[in-house]
Amino acid sequence: MPRHGLLRPAGHIRAPRATLCIASLAACALTTAVSAQTPARTTTPIAFTRFVDSLARVGFSGSVLLADQRQVLLYRTMGMADRATRRAITPSDRWRYASVSKQITAALVLREVDAKRIVLDVPVSTYLPGFTDGARAEITVRHLLQHTSGLPNLNDGPSDADGTPRAYRERGANVGDAAYARLCSGAPVAAPGSRFEYNNCDYLVLGALLRARTGKTTSQLLARQLGSAWTPGARETVRGYLTDSTSEAPFELATFGSAGALTGTLEGLLAFDRLLLGTMLSPAAKGELWRGEPKLGYAALGAWAFEAGLAGCATPVRLIERRGEIGGIQVRNVLLPERGLVLMMFTNRLDVVFGEVWQGPGLMYDALQAAACAAASP
Repeated sequence: MPRHGLLRPAGHIRAPRATLCIASLAACALTTAVSAQTPARTTTPIAFTRFVDSLARVGFSGSVLLADQRQVLLYRTMGMADRATRRAITPSDRWRYASVSKQITAALVLREVDAKRIVLDVPVSTYLPGFTDGARAEITVRHLLQHTSGLPNLNDGPSDADGTPRAYRERGANVGDAAYARLCSGAPVAAPGSRFEYNNCDYLVLGALLRARTGKTTSQLLARQLGSAWTPGARETVRGYLTDSTSEAPFELATFGSAGALTGTLEGLLAFDRLLLGTMLSPAAKGELWRGEPKLGYAALGAWAFEAGLAGCATPVRLIERRGEIGGIQVRNVLLPERGLVLMMFTNRLDVVFGEVWQGPGLMYDALQAAACAAASP
């Protein structure tokens, strides 16, 4: 049974959590949020439409998108992007992708592997000559991608009174990937390759490595892949909230670099997902990217890859799951490669509980079951 869900993704701002009863829809009686929906372009699973309708009834705040390789099957937004101005979330809103940025960064690294400009199992110092002191000299590119480098976690560094790590409030040009040498040079927490330790430093270093090999930032490389589907550098337009009435603590998104600073629309992320499901990478590179390691909680490179038994599906369904969380924004980006499906759920409420797919019924399990399993539809 996959245990990836026990490895809570970092790349977030610590904050008090409450519980919104989204996970048990029938038990909730919240005010229906304002919603907008783009027309479905082909037949949408009836069970999934009903599932999303139930989210609106209980006050879910966010965006839900289901698509295949050719068409958007359902895209609905609900709730408020800004509670102070009462502005509703719309399909054109830009969200912080949070740690989905890691999934994107990992894919961009594998493109360089395909181009033979990067090798996964050589020391990072091959590409970043300054990355050579102590145990860091033994860290490989794969270690960074799979969070087995042993580098320290920025979340464990000095924090302000509200619990926000100070590293995430720095300003200026020397933040994010540019700060890797300064922020990620502390004593290792484990020997390289010895165990899984989720941290943002791994992907700050990868962002710096990509720039060293290509001359471009992660954002610029993504723009080259997506063209007009993605606008680099544009600011997010959805505010995050810890609860219905509590705003997130302030922080500087740029400090997350390639680990979490990318922003965009859901359709921009869909364009990336479709490339990934398609021919962005060679079969060999995609196999490396999506090979979940059981000993590491099914961690793959930049995401988690595992099979899940879903009620109504005749056989287990392979999932490539990437989640993200920064401040009050939570993100789920799930690919179902054999079915050619993409499911995204974004919310600007930290107290929404998605649950763990491998544990059975809960918000994310129910969404996937309704989207993927024929028996879930009448």
